[in-house]
Amino acid sequence: MSKVAVIFGGSGGIGQAICSEFTKQGIRVYSTLYHKIATKQNPHEFHCDITKNKDIKSVISYVIKRESEINIVINSVTPPLKLKTIENLSTKEFKQDIDTILIGGINIAKVVIPLMKAQRGGLIINILSSLVLGNLSTRMSSYTSAKYGLLGFTKCLALELLPFNISVFGISPTFVETNLINAFPNKLIEMEKGKRKDRKLIQPMEVSKLALHIVQNPKKYTTGENIEIN
Repeated sequence: MSKVAVIFGGSGGIGQAICSEFTKQGIRVYSTLYHKIATKQNPHEFHCDITKNKDIKSVISYVIKRESEINIVINSVTPPLKLKTIENLSTKEFKQDIDTILIGGINIAKVVIPLMKAQRGGLIINILSSLVLGNLSTRMSSYTSAKYGLLGFTKCLALELLPFNISVFGISPTFVETNLINAFPNKLIEMEKGKRKDRKLIQPMEVSKLALHIVQNPKKYTTGENIEIN
C-alpha cells in the first residue's frame, strides 16, 4: 500500500517540488496553500493557515477520512522575508515570523502526534535553513531566530517521539532558487552562485529528492538529524 503525505506549504517552490517528486513515486500527496485559494476541482489541495489550529485540524481530519492514516508530514511553510535591521523591524513583524515558522511548526506537530502514536509510526520533516548552521546574514533576525527555534523544536520532538517509532528530521538548504530570494540583491545571489561548482543556486528539486530519500530510507539517518544541502 502506498504511503500518504501531507505537505504544509505546498504552493512554495520547495513545497511544489516535494509534491511533484512524491507523486511521481506513487505517494498519495495532500498539500496546503496559504496565498492561493484551493479549488474544489482538486480534492488534495487546501487553504491552511498554520498559525490556526482549526485549519490544521480540518486538513488532517479530511485526509484521515479519505485515507485512514498519514505516514509523512512535511512543514515547508515560510513567510516572505523581511530584510530589515533589528532597530527597523517592528515587534509585530518579528512576531509574524515566530508565529508562522516556529509556532506553526509546533501547531502541526501537536495535531499529528496523537494520530501517529495511534498508528504506531510516522515521519515528520521540517524545512529549515543553512542559517541555523551558522551561515548568518544581516537583516534577517526574525527569520533566523524563528528557524533556530524550529531547529531546537525538531530535535526535542525527535527525542520525545523516539519510543513511538516516529522519526523527525530537518533539512537545511542554502540559497534555493525560489521566489523567496527575490528580496535579495543580485550581487548577493551571484556571490552565492559562485560558491557552487555548477555556479547555480540550489534547485527546489534537490531539496525534494533529499526529502524523498529520507522518506524511503529513514534508517540511514538519525532521528533529530538536520541534513544540510549546499
